[in-house]
Amino acid sequence: MIKSYQHIIATVFTGRGINNGFISEEWYKARIPIFKEYTVENLRHQTNQNFIHWIMFRPEEKEHPLTKELLNYLDGIDYRYIPTFYGQCWWDDKANNSTLKERLGKSLKELNLPKTDYVYLTQLDSDDMLRFDVIDLIQKEPFEYQKALFHRKGYVYHLQTGQLADWYIPTAWESFTLMYPYEVFIDPAKNLEYQNSWTTHEETPIKFKGKELPDNTYIVSTGDLNRSTIWEHPYQGKEYYYELEKLNILHQFI
Repeated sequence: MIKSYQHIIATVFTGRGINNGFISEEWYKARIPIFKEYTVENLRHQTNQNFIHWIMFRPEEKEHPLTKELLNYLDGIDYRYIPTFYGQCWWDDKANNSTLKERLGKSLKELNLPKTDYVYLTQLDSDDMLRFDVIDLIQKEPFEYQKALFHRKGYVYHLQTGQLADWYIPTAWESFTLMYPYEVFIDPAKNLEYQNSWTTHEETPIKFKGKELPDNTYIVSTGDLNRSTIWEHPYQGKEYYYELEKLNILHQFI
């Protein structure tokens, strides 16, 4: 019997980390165009479009004019997305998690996923990108209980200077996919238990049945707005200087 699944790409826009999950009004205003130009356009050009983009905001952003403008834009391009306004819905290693179960429960109700067999949940930051065939690669992976797909080697791209370099994380990049049974995913208590006390992307190969995805299938962005992902980070490797070589790489993502 063929099993069915739902694939969710989950992006935390606001509500993660320090400062109550919101850096500043200036940051929010500048981040939205980056999200639209890079992450949204990257997802729109995936070879497999069978997914829903779950975008998470804090409650404070629900009536924000910039949020309304962004959602109107996404409506206008016929984009499959669901916004929720309860902040990040998995463990935050830089914030208070006392309300996590409650926030997750409210968000899952608003997602209102139709009945299926499995849910594949892929985390993706609001300025990062996946190679155009990655959604397809993920969905071709058969379901296994607590199986996770993760990346190590990819690229880093400086949004302001256009610089491009290799990026290698010896553990696991922050974007990974966790496979859930549907009944586990939609129940907040079971959902959190299933995460096996996971607290950070670096634990992915340890906490779950990890399978590494092919090299060079992601781009992590950096620039003037980033706090932790910085150019000349220890994860950075060889830089690409020839424009044709850079364009050949970037055309797989942008």
